Parts: sequence; structure tokens; C-alpha cells
Amino acid sequence: AVIGEPLSHIADYGVGKTIEKAIQATWNVVSSNTNLGIVLLFAPLALAFHHIMEKTHTYGDKKGEFLINLRGELEAVLNNLTVDDTVYVYKAIRYVSPGGLGNADDYDVTADTVPDISLKGVMALSAERDLIARQYVNNYSQIFDDGIKYFNDALTSKLSFFDSVAQTHLMLLASTEDTLICRKLGKCISVEAKRLAQEAVVRGGFYTQEGIQYVKRYDQWLREDGHKRNPGSSADIIAAVIFVYFLEKIYTGEIILSNFR
Repeated sequence: AVIGEPLSHIADYGVGKTIEKAIQATWNVVSSNTNLGIVLLFAPLALAFHHIMEKTHTYGDKKGEFLINLRGELEAVLNNLTVDDTVYVYKAIRYVSPGGLGNADDYDVTADTVPDISLKGVMALSAERDLIARQYVNNYSQIFDDGIKYFNDALTSKLSFFDSVAQTHLMLLASTEDTLICRKLGKCISVEAKRLAQEAVVRGGFYTQEGIQYVKRYDQWLREDGHKRNPGSSADIIAAVIFVYFLEKIYTGEIILSNFR
């Protein structure tokens, strides 16, 4: 709830400053890092959505093309990120000191340096080792090409909304290694997490009783050892998928917002 206010000012703040303010707002409420990956993904999407609304001046115009238009605007947003955006994001990350970041040879966020390249440039340096950073480089491929497809497939298959969310996360885990698990525990564990997700999908996932029982065991395995296997990177991707889903509902008029900014 607390990131809503900073996001509502995305047109005034820009991406980097919005991220910093959203992370500060989160910290003021929970004193922990719960929203960093989500905010890093939401801010560019929010600005892209604002640009669409500026151009169309109405909800529902060109219905059916929303996702194409949103991704086009998103690419422009990502390409226009600046060094100032980088500075704000570094401040946000240092503010919460999240676990599992590791270290980088260049522009390490934990080092006492002033970054001098664009936010997209910084993300490109981390794209191989971080699923969130990778989205800045591939124009949110795991969200638009994978996540939204999985989510729509689940919804049209008559799964409940929440089971559709869970099925989408399962599908993403089966197709993409979770980089938080990899950074914290090593590649062998992230590969095993992917393999177990694939086994759950083969058994039907949330569509069959056998699949559901296997998912429960998989969930227990992820939670063991003090939640060290928490698939946090892919969870942030799922949050962005849901965010895009609701943005489309707003755009098509299926959800009405008062006092829309």
C-alpha cells in the first residue's frame, strides 16, 4: 500500500526518484526490505502507462493493443533512463541494504563510489546474475513473453485468481532459474529448484490433485532451512505480471479509478 503514493507521482519524479521514495516509504512502515525488486519493476511500467494515458486521453482506446503499446512505451522509458536515475536507485538500495546482493567488479552498489552510467547501463552489468536487472535489458521478457502468457492461460482454464498466480509462479520457476536462490546458495540449488518445479508441472501443477500434492512438497522444500531457498526474484516478476494485468483492466475500463493521475 505504501508504494502507491510515490508511484502516483511517477510523471513528476521520474523512475529513479520514485524508486527511492517508494523504498523509503516501505522502510518507514516495516523497517525491512520487502519491496525493492517490486518497485524496481513497477516504476518503469508506471511511467510507460502514464505515457499511454497522455497519448490516448481516454480509457479503452484501441482495446486489444494495450500490451503491445505498453511494452513499446516501456522500451522508450528504459532507453531514456539517466545517470540521475542511477544515483537515486543506488541511494534506495543502500538505504535498505538488502541481503543476497553479492559483489560486482564494476559499479558495486555496496562500494563507496558515484555511478556515472545510466540505470539501464548499470542493470546490463548485472543482467546475467540478477533476474530483475535482466528485465531492464530484455524489455521485461520474463513478464510479457512468459509471465503474462502463463497467467492468461491459467485464468482461461478456470483456475481461481490466486491459483492462477501460483500456477504462473510455478511455470516461471520451471522455465527460469531464480537468481536470488542462486546468489544465496549457489547454482546447484537454483538448478534443483528449477528441476523440482518442472516435476510439479509435469504432474499437472494446480490443475490436478497429483500436481497440487507435489507442489505442496515443493513449497515445503523451498521453506526449509530458514527460508533460504526463497524464490524472491521470480516472485517479484509475478508481482509485475499482476501489476500489468490490473493496468490493462484499468485501461479497458473494467476497473474504474477515481482521481486518476
